[in-house]
Amino acid sequence: MNRVHSMSDKEIAALKRLHRRTQNADLRSPCDMILLSSDGLSPPQIAVRVRFSHDMVSRYESEGIQGLLPRPCSGQAR
Repeated sequence: MNRVHSMSDKEIAALKRLHRRTQNADLRSPCDMILLSSDGLSPPQIAVRVRFSHDMVSRYESEGIQGLLPRPCSGQAR
């Protein structure tokens, strides 16, 4: 398996709670990817299942919960 980020049972439980409680698709999809990875699926298998690119799956998979945090936007500030 290609997983880089290992997760504790506590982290997995927190992700499952977040996945259940949020209606925000920008959080649910990455939670799905990370949870599927913790279940042993490979990035290509996850990409097919969640209909995201392999690169996107790998990013969330390698970063784990940290990958859910907002990233600074590029470009000129308003």
